[in-house]
Amino acid sequence: MRNCMTLALVLLLCITAAAPSRAGLYPFKAETYRLDNGMEVVLIKYGHDGVMMDFLAFDVGMKSEKKPDEIEYTHLMEHLMFRDSKNYSVEKVDEYYSRYGVYSQGFTESDYTCYYRIFPRDAFNRLSEIMADKLVNLNVPDDQYRAETGAVLGEYLAHYRTPLSMLDSRLYQIAYSVHPYRDMPEHLDTLKKMPENRERVMSFYRDYYKPNHCRLVVAGDFDEKATREIISRNYGPLKPGKALPEIPAEPAQQAERKSEIQYPGKTSAYLQISYHIPGYDPKNMEVPAIDLIRDLYFSESSSLYRRLVYQQKLVTSFSIPGGCSTRDPGLFTSLLKLRSRDDIGKVREIFFSEVDTMRNSLCNSAKLDGIREKRRFRTLTNMDSLNRIAFMFATPYFLSGNPQAVNLYYQSYFKVTPEVIRAAAAKYLTEKNRTVITLVEGKDAHE
Repeated sequence: MRNCMTLALVLLLCITAAAPSRAGLYPFKAETYRLDNGMEVVLIKYGHDGVMMDFLAFDVGMKSEKKPDEIEYTHLMEHLMFRDSKNYSVEKVDEYYSRYGVYSQGFTESDYTCYYRIFPRDAFNRLSEIMADKLVNLNVPDDQYRAETGAVLGEYLAHYRTPLSMLDSRLYQIAYSVHPYRDMPEHLDTLKKMPENRERVMSFYRDYYKPNHCRLVVAGDFDEKATREIISRNYGPLKPGKALPEIPAEPAQQAERKSEIQYPGKTSAYLQISYHIPGYDPKNMEVPAIDLIRDLYFSESSSLYRRLVYQQKLVTSFSIPGGCSTRDPGLFTSLLKLRSRDDIGKVREIFFSEVDTMRNSLCNSAKLDGIREKRRFRTLTNMDSLNRIAFMFATPYFLSGNPQAVNLYYQSYFKVTPEVIRAAAAKYLTEKNRTVITLVEGKDAHE
């Protein structure tokens, strides 16, 4: 019995020592350094199977575009970077990717554009050569350029007349007045002019798609010395570009903003309610507090959700708000699909009464602890593959520019008290800070 108790104690101590602490939830060491040209590099070692993953992210997103003349330039550049460069044609790259089984993707966000690949370790040198060449020698033939402008326009046309897209576009037209997160009524007209704006688009590329605006994350099973040499050889000679455009700060909203959309077709009625919230900053306690407000007060277990969806059956679909997911102050948006347009007033009344409760009452401490523990264990159990481990690090890093962002966020997350949550709700979930948009069927929808 004594030996069994001793063994159990040893096992418990081992498990406790191996488990990441709340202060350091992300257990993988991130080696960070900077090349002379300004490119920041992060190396994260994981695994023993010879598989690697790299991210190349530029601090160039939709907010870098000078509106109304530059709209979706970063989206178009995401497409063009998969086209020809001086030394690597699309066919040549595809042949190499097929031979080594490389998985390659890209995406554009409001604050950055990212390209990522998963590949065997032996392919890293050539893949670095390919990407470095695209940063200097992008050489897209006119037919390819026009094809990609058509693709960008086609993606927009595929959804811009849907109710959800019209709501989203209207929101970003009226919730922002000067910040380039703002959408423009000229959006479609500007997209249609893209084929004739080739030189302006390529000037955008030559100015900003440079190493001083770039972050490279390499994760997986690699030899650190060899990897550093490959990075230095391929990316080190690249020249820095111009400074990114200055971003005007959005002034604080002073009164509620409202709008109604008369939809030219059959549709359910929608109510969209948004509040301005701070940008992503892992050191700001309000950021995890807003995430917890979402989980406490807007999830399927919340009083608001139960009243609208289950008890009074006024809402058939409730899109739960996201958290602080932009570098600059963003929006905390709820989208509600109603059973009847006649219930818009009643739904709005219930929504705002529940928000008043959030602003004036302390949350249940036991429920708060339960949500955080569930998040903690879900985060730990999700770290089971190279892809998830790399993205878990990369997303907060690219948003904040801080390689310690993921652990800094969780340090704040577990310190948030009910008083901090109430203070954040009282500060941001206010009438003057919100934008309310309704969408209903237009009078001529049945004609």
